[in-house]
Amino acid sequence: MKPAVAVARYRRQSGVVRLAGSGDRLTRLAVAAAPHVVELLVAGERIRSSSRSASRGIEHVTGWSIRKFVKTARRHRTIDIQAGNHVITAADPLPADLHQAIEAINASR
Repeated sequence: MKPAVAVARYRRQSGVVRLAGSGDRLTRLAVAAAPHVVELLVAGERIRSSSRSASRGIEHVTGWSIRKFVKTARRHRTIDIQAGNHVITAADPLPADLHQAIEAINASR
């Protein structure tokens, strides 16, 4: 197909399609050319929706903002150290407030 023909088709079909429940917009030509893209965008919207729901649950149960929870919890990770045939796990003890927040989340399940 010649570039001029492709451009002409694009201009004719350049209406914008908005995906239901999503802020993503695609041209009709893009939807026709790659329908799997629509499935990927819908799957991404489902992931965002479920992560927002999980964040709201954590905020409700702990009384903390999700930002505070993530910043506090991120600092406390475990590290596995392999010494020969042995694996040693190194971790700092959790602060009392983070421990209480995690217990509250586990209790709410």
